[in-house]
Amino acid sequence: MTVDRIFEKFNKRNGLGSIANVWKALINESPELKLYICPTEIGSAIVYIDKDIGERYSKASLSNFIQKPEIKSSKINHILYLNELKKPSFIPLLEGINCADICVGKKVNYLLLKYIDYLFIADEDCDDYEELKKHTRGKVIVHSSNGSYWEDGSYDLPPSQILKNVNVLGAGDIFAANFMLGLLENYSFPKIIEEAHLKTTERLSNG
Repeated sequence: MTVDRIFEKFNKRNGLGSIANVWKALINESPELKLYICPTEIGSAIVYIDKDIGERYSKASLSNFIQKPEIKSSKINHILYLNELKKPSFIPLLEGINCADICVGKKVNYLLLKYIDYLFIADEDCDDYEELKKHTRGKVIVHSSNGSYWEDGSYDLPPSQILKNVNVLGAGDIFAANFMLGLLENYSFPKIIEEAHLKTTERLSNG
């Protein structure tokens, strides 16, 4: 979890980074969900949003404080910042489906990927797709504002749904949250991806 200072031109606000983005997206779509959040490593980040071109820039220190996680039984787990975890020893203990994401920064420890069923990575951050695919237990999903691709398929957003000049902060987190909701609904994999993209677009377009 990161405590963020977010700047958009001359405006500043504070936030809780990806963990809050995922939480809010899940609750927004399914208020009845039972969620448990356990920050294992706590850091800070400075984020600048350039809404005019739909991009964001950040500088983060992700592991200023480390604590032992309390493992809960769950249908689905989502591990944030997999490649930046300094103490990932809890991962083999998780029950259920394991989702995880990779952020800008260090190379992920490939040995951890044998525990991951769905790995999310942004297209601009993915320079070792074949290695990720080889080591991941399940699927590697490479996503962008235009769509996604994975080992045996792809999805392209309709041109009318592609957003421009919006705040893209949290887009990957919202995508992951809606992907997990699709898993809970037992949708087919292509439908999970499609719904995740469409709901992410809807959420971002509404601010």
